[in-house]
Amino acid sequence: MVCIFIIIMMVGCTSDQTSNQEVREKIEAYITESLEYEAGSYVKVNSQIIMSGTDEQLSVETRQIKDYFTKQGSYIKTKLIHSSTKQNSDEEEVIEKEPMTILLPVDLALDESKTFPSGEELDEKESEKVKQHIIATFDDAF
Repeated sequence: MVCIFIIIMMVGCTSDQTSNQEVREKIEAYITESLEYEAGSYVKVNSQIIMSGTDEQLSVETRQIKDYFTKQGSYIKTKLIHSSTKQNSDEEEVIEKEPMTILLPVDLALDESKTFPSGEELDEKESEKVKQHIIATFDDAF
């Protein structure tokens, strides 16, 4: 009986906090070196990161479009990756066969003198364009 009361109180407190949660979103477009275990030499990325909640109960959801390229600039593949910190949420991944990122240079061979990640801050219009592109791409793929 005491356990049921505690669970009810926890659910009640959680639902009160949910209505007051701050939601923050970050939209990015950048180029970075690929990791050792990934294909290719560099990756073009469009990403959306949504954070909601408080420090104690922070929830994070990410959507990434990642185009992989060789050192010479030849396209390899694209990964669409969706992940979330919500319970029972596995990372989802779809492989595509054509480049899908936007607002990044089309022809680019890896210049080892450049510092990665490389990318400019997006203005509000560009950020909205990337966000809508990510949403549409993921709606089609998942």
